[in-house]
Amino acid sequence: MVAIWLLANGALVIAIQDANGLNTTATEQTTKTNLYFKIILWATAGLSLIRFIGCIWFLITSGLWRCCRRT
Repeated sequence: MVAIWLLANGALVIAIQDANGLNTTATEQTTKTNLYFKIILWATAGLSLIRFIGCIWFLITSGLWRCCRRT
């Protein structure tokens, strides 16, 4: 699992460096940097929303089973 994570991070670094290129102007790099951070922001927000929904789902389902259980 750690090896896959390391390879994925390495691929991300290579993709970012390749996207910026060496012969780009400061304006182009700023635009690409802003786009990159927007993508990271929305991806993090989406994953956090999925995690929040899963947490709420777990609380609801475990709470319902606890209330309906016969002792």
